[in-house]
Amino acid sequence: MPADNTSLTPLLDIHDFILAQRAERFRAFILHGPPLSGKSSFARRLAQHEGGLYIDVLSLVNEDPLLADRVDTLDALWLEDQVRAAIRAGASFIVVDEFDFLWPIWGDTIAPLLHRIERFYSETPVAIAWVMPSHRALKDASISRANGMSRVLPLENIKAL
Repeated sequence: MPADNTSLTPLLDIHDFILAQRAERFRAFILHGPPLSGKSSFARRLAQHEGGLYIDVLSLVNEDPLLADRVDTLDALWLEDQVRAAIRAGASFIVVDEFDFLWPIWGDTIAPLLHRIERFYSETPVAIAWVMPSHRALKDASISRANGMSRVLPLENIKAL
């Protein structure tokens, strides 16, 4: 631990972040962390805490034989369609989790997904949290708010709920 506390970054209050995010033009953001860091547990609690919808993409695919049969065709656009359906159903906050199993299907890059997250727009003030493992592409991702604050949030920088 550093002797000088001025170098420590204060933890982000995710509730305040989400409230502010709803006022942004592009309302999606990324929560990420290393494997086994508690991302899914945090994501479920976050959705419940914010009165939102938790979408477990792996469970969706596993529980639907038609989706499971065509898993190799599911792309970033399909994921976006799932989010738009939740918005049409009235969700005001959405957490999308457990979708990284699709990355090998998309090749060596998650750039198409990052582009869709960065530019996702909805007429309704719904905030969308995309929960994913830390990935080298996130280091270079320039997904930010109008004020320049990053919309790529490491789980370790967020206050516990």
